[in-house]
Amino acid sequence: TPLGRLCNGLRENTNRLRFLGYNVHRLRVMVFTISATFAGLAGGLQAMHNEAANYVLFDMTLSTQAVLFSYIGGIGSFFGPALGAAVMSFFGYAVSDLTRSWLLYQGIIFVLVMMFLPSGLFSILQWWQRSSVRHSIVVLITALVTWTVGVIAGAAGIVLLVELLGRILSPDYHTSPDAAWPAIQLFGQEWLPGSVMTWVWPVLLVVIGVMITTTMTRKWQAMN
Repeated sequence: TPLGRLCNGLRENTNRLRFLGYNVHRLRVMVFTISATFAGLAGGLQAMHNEAANYVLFDMTLSTQAVLFSYIGGIGSFFGPALGAAVMSFFGYAVSDLTRSWLLYQGIIFVLVMMFLPSGLFSILQWWQRSSVRHSIVVLITALVTWTVGVIAGAAGIVLLVELLGRILSPDYHTSPDAAWPAIQLFGQEWLPGSVMTWVWPVLLVVIGVMITTTMTRKWQAMN
C-alpha cells in the first residue's frame, strides 16, 4: 500500500522522505496510532482470555515474545507473525512439561530461523507458491522432505547435547572426583559422560543437519 511504502521510506531514510515533500511527523503519528490500536486490542483480548489484568502484563517478557514470535513467523508477510505466534505458543505448551530447558530451545529456534530462514517460517509457503510455477510437485516435495530431514537431524543433535549437559550440570547429578561418572538415562538409552561416542553422536547429527539445511536453502534460492 502507499502507506506501507511510506513506512519503509520512513525506516530507511527519513531526511530523503522529508525532502520529497511528505509530512514525516504526521506519518509517524499515523504509524504510532495504528500500532497502538492493535497493541491495545491484543492486550484487551489477553485480559479477557485470562480473566485478569495485573502487573504481569507490563513485564518485558511479553513484549520480547511478541517480537520474537513475529520474526520467527516472518515480518515481511501479513500472516507471518500470526503463524509464528501459533507455532511457538504450541511449542511452549508442548515442551514446557517435558524439559526445563524449553526457553533455551526457543532462543535456539530463533537463532536458527534467522540463520537459515531470514524471512521467517511463512517464507516456506511463499517459496512453494513461487516455485510451483516453474517446477513439478515431485521436485518441490523432494526438496522440502530433504530440508525437513536436515532440520530433524540437527534438532536431534541439539536436543541431545542440551539434555546431556543439563543432566550433568544439574545439582541432582552427584559424582565424586575419584569415581567414574554414572550413566545418564535419556531417551531410553544409557549415556556415559566419559565416553567419546556420547558426544560424537550429537555433534555428528548437528553437522549433518547444518550441511543438509544449508545446501537445500541454497537450492531453494536457486529454484525461485
